[in-house]
Amino acid sequence: MTDLIDGTHRLRAVGLSKRFGGLIAVTGFSFDLAAGEILGIIGPNGAGKTTTFNLIAGALVPNSGELWLGQTSLVGLKPYQIAELGIIRTFQHNMPFETLSLIDNVMVGAHRRIRGSLWAVLGLTQETREREAHYRERARELIDFVGLGEFVDTKVDNLSFGQGRLLEVARALAGEPEVILFDEPAAGLTLSETEQLAQVIRRISSDGISVLLIEHDMQFLLPLADRIVVLDQGQKIADGSAAEIQANQLVVEAYLGKTENIVVAGDA
Repeated sequence: MTDLIDGTHRLRAVGLSKRFGGLIAVTGFSFDLAAGEILGIIGPNGAGKTTTFNLIAGALVPNSGELWLGQTSLVGLKPYQIAELGIIRTFQHNMPFETLSLIDNVMVGAHRRIRGSLWAVLGLTQETREREAHYRERARELIDFVGLGEFVDTKVDNLSFGQGRLLEVARALAGEPEVILFDEPAAGLTLSETEQLAQVIRRISSDGISVLLIEHDMQFLLPLADRIVVLDQGQKIADGSAAEIQANQLVVEAYLGKTENIVVAGDA
């Protein structure tokens, strides 16, 4: 199926479908995601957004359809295998290791890069020490990247909820992803925190990392996303820019309602 891969799309789904018994959660869902693109997936509760994320991350196996990262098929791979290929997922709730420092929390995300043989680790070989030092320095850089540099020596349990969310982002970046899946990253954040998170996500995409996110906060998502896909009852009903989505009457009726006051990128 190499004809499905034209070299411009990093992640592509073709006809993904998933059912649970007689319940069809997702049917015939197709999308593509380019390198460095920010793609939002929206829709009402029960539309199939989380199921789609679980299919991409390997937590669920589709009943039919194809899913590609470059020219590598992801269908049937385990979550850890998909993560090793460069697709990293974050979750709605912060999950820090409260007994570890910020740097060690971020280094956990690089475990697939740091790991070596048991004897090399136990013996603390020169190669092991150098590798750990490299990723420790990289963790510090990522803490600065997400805006937590001044808190590097702060205990994790003293971070605010929003700062904890940024720590989760830094940990995801430590895995050197090609694609990051964000599951409602703005949930529970204040306005200033969502603005800071949006700035970080833009910087991530500018570094060539693709971003796919589920989000209910349209004030956060519409100005941020390069493109938005809309799901309703397991089917894609729209795919376009934020302005196109806001003008789509089918989408307005299914989900958005009135969003005239939201300013999107490119608006005068």
